Amino acid sequence: MNQQWWRRTLLFAICASATLQPTLAQAPARPAPAAQPRTPAPPPASPVASVQLLRARTAYLVNNAGAGQPFDDMSKALKRWRRWTLVERAEAADIVVSLAPTPIGSRPVSRGGKQPAAEYQLSIQSRANATAAPLWRDIDQKPARLIERLRDEIDGPPTFCFAFWCK
Repeated sequence: MNQQWWRRTLLFAICASATLQPTLAQAPARPAPAAQPRTPAPPPASPVASVQLLRARTAYLVNNAGAGQPFDDMSKALKRWRRWTLVERAEAADIVVSLAPTPIGSRPVSRGGKQPAAEYQLSIQSRANATAAPLWRDIDQKPARLIERLRDEIDGPPTFCFAFWCK
């Protein structure tokens, strides 16, 4: 009887957490620290932009961040995600993903007078309409986190629910 009680309790806890997960996912994932003012967040993507991101199958990467680790981190994260096939020519791509450093003047100076760590802007444009507003844009110190946010926004957070039938 004691073992059966534990199984039922476990079943209830797992199903309750799966039921509450959408509510928790709507809460802000990363609140900005109060000590540092941040650049204003980009406006939410329009429904048309979201549809274009969902329909895209190929992506061309543009490195405006210079040689080094940030661009490599972004391209590795995109390859791990396997959402889009990365192509070598812009003409063959549905979207253009570019990584660029934010201007130094737009970053707040810390109290010690030091410049904060470099921040990068990830921007996704439609190749067919490159002069239009970006389909998606965000800023962070780590390009891999930008890909994680993009992935969460497009795919949504993962949900799991396990059910155990006890005899």
